[in-house]
Amino acid sequence: MQGRYRRLAQGVLCITVALASGACDRDKPGDRENWEVQSHYQKGNQALGKGNLEEAEREYRKTITLDPVHAEARINLARVLVARSEKNTANSEMLAEAVKLLKEAVAREPRSKIAYKQLAGALVLSGEIDQALDAYRHLVAIDAHDAKSYLAMASICVKKNRPEQAEKIYRQGLDEVKKAGAGALTLAYARFLMLQKHDQRAMKILEGIDEKQPERYEALDELGAIAARQGRFDDVRRIYQAMVKMNPRDYMVFELLAAIDERQGKLAEAEQNYRSSLNIDRRHISAWTGLGRCLRKQGKKDQAVYALRKADGFLGRNPVAAFELFEEVLALGDKAWARSVLERARLATGDRTLQERLDRKLNDLVEKGGRQ
Repeated sequence: MQGRYRRLAQGVLCITVALASGACDRDKPGDRENWEVQSHYQKGNQALGKGNLEEAEREYRKTITLDPVHAEARINLARVLVARSEKNTANSEMLAEAVKLLKEAVAREPRSKIAYKQLAGALVLSGEIDQALDAYRHLVAIDAHDAKSYLAMASICVKKNRPEQAEKIYRQGLDEVKKAGAGALTLAYARFLMLQKHDQRAMKILEGIDEKQPERYEALDELGAIAARQGRFDDVRRIYQAMVKMNPRDYMVFELLAAIDERQGKLAEAEQNYRSSLNIDRRHISAWTGLGRCLRKQGKKDQAVYALRKADGFLGRNPVAAFELFEEVLALGDKAWARSVLERARLATGDRTLQERLDRKLNDLVEKGGRQ
């Protein structure tokens, strides 16, 4: 019996010694430093998540001071510096430091997609376009199916007026990306071709986006725009009717159908499509104005006045719509109301160019007897 107690006592002693030894191990300086590094890093992440950039910067800098090779802290610090530089464009030093940190990060982690993506964005902001393109090329070298990087590269080239380089990138991307992102890349390429006045080539590409791809709806919209430019209004109607079947809650498609009806003199059909648009969104000034125009042309003056009054109520949200509304009110013969439309639109906008256009229209009205 005593032997049993002696063995238990020895066991307890061994466990106690082990626990004490573990406690000593946990208290080693290296472990304390590691805990402190992670604490500052997590505080930085929390501050960044809350949008507190200054606090995030302080915590990430403390992390890097304790652990100079902490890659994630460097990347996140660079992200903070980029965000702060965008808020304070006069401070180019922040952006320069961000680029330096990210270059160091990719040197240490040459397969880091996050680091290269952040580096590419920072280089674009700093105006180092060719280096930015190189960063995106590294990204597609890491992942040949990275559609977003192809889109970013092509977009940069378009903005910098390098159409041939942009088209080469689009074609390369479409050769590589076959699944996720292929539709978005195809749609962007078609829109690029439309900007280059290559509508026929764009049409073939847009027609190749099948119904299973989420970009099909936008592709139809672009096909409708091409058909309208080419005067193929029966095709425009067919395309927009297909879009209505896909999304019967898109008020703009009904408004576009109404515009086609108006152009072809189908006023009753146009009226119905404007009403369908307004049943979805009653705050859309152009639909109320179009409805008022259709009603006026059909001799329904009282209803036209009601529709245009509704349009007038939303003028403050969209001052540029004043010109169309002005013409319709003037067509009803109410010059005082027409004048007030222009005056109120001028007060509602801070756009100097728009104000000048409104002033010219007001002056023309006065010269033609608009004070009556």
